[in-house]
This record gives sequence, C-alpha cells and structure tokens, in this order.
Amino acid sequence: MAKIHMENVESLLERWSQGDESAKNQLVTLLYPELKRVAIRQFSKEKPDHTLQATALLNETYEKLISVEAQWQGKTHFLNLSAKIMRQILVDFARGKQREKRGGDFVRVTLVESSAQTPDEELDIIALDQALAILEQRDPAAASMIEQRAFAGMTNQQIADAQNVSIATVERKIQFAKAWLYKKMHQD
Repeated sequence: MAKIHMENVESLLERWSQGDESAKNQLVTLLYPELKRVAIRQFSKEKPDHTLQATALLNETYEKLISVEAQWQGKTHFLNLSAKIMRQILVDFARGKQREKRGGDFVRVTLVESSAQTPDEELDIIALDQALAILEQRDPAAASMIEQRAFAGMTNQQIADAQNVSIATVERKIQFAKAWLYKKMHQD
C-alpha cells in the first residue's frame, strides 16, 4: 500500500473506531483500488475458468470489512484483518468446492513475490489454512506475515511498513514460516 498515505489511513481508522461513518466510507474509498489490485493479483494465479472471481472476493471482503465494529489499533490491525477475511473467504470457497467434488479444484496461492510461478510453488489452501492455525499459536508475527503475503498479496516492503519492522525481519520470519509450513504440510 505504498501509494496510500498511511497517516490518512491511521486518522480514518481512529475516526472509524469512534463511530464516524463518514470516516469508514472515506477509508473504504481510499483503500478500494488497493484491495482490488490485491484481489486481481490473487486471481491472476488461477485458472481462467475459476468460478470465484477477483471481483467477488473483493466484494465479500468489502462487505465484511464495513460491518466490523472494531477499536482499530492502526494500519497493521486493519491490514491483518483484511488478509484474514480474504483467507477465510478463499478457505470457505475451497471447502465448498471440495464438498461439491471430492478432491475438486482447490484454490491455489503462492508465497513468492514473483509473478512467475511453478507447480512446486502452489499450495492447497485448506492445508495451508490448517497449518497456519497451528503456526499462529507458535509465532503469531510469522503467521501474520505469511497471511499478508499469501492472502493479501503484499510484498516484503509492504509487510515491513505495515508491521513497523525491517525488511530483514520480514524476510527472516517469512523464511522460517515457509520452512515450518512446508514441513508441517508434508509430514501430515
């Protein structure tokens, strides 16, 4: 979210927490293009005939975000919640598809920043969700960074800015989390 002035986001989140409906609308208007870009990037990795589209993901995320009655703790809190909402929508969709067809089409996500993708970089979203739930108990910061990367499509720089940590910290945490998740998902 480098293009958006985070001071504006912080101010709008604070006003939203105090019940200012106009701040909620301004924030959503401010962040909508960025959230749309994230949703489009998420689905650029999918098969063209995927039945859940970026617009649907964005609309569901938007609907859930505007219904939140939270005491926002800043941009990190908002970004983490946005990533969690996208994660839950994608997981729910994948579970629904699994019920429709045994072993049906899984929603795929990638943990790498590159737009080039190989089959080895794809993950089953349901298995990732289960492993992330365990990682959240062990290392909440690492789990949050993976969630921001995989579900909100954020770069290391964006995660570092949102978490108020160095890029080196993000890289170390993500490297640890990817190795831990790989091991966890392949041992089961």
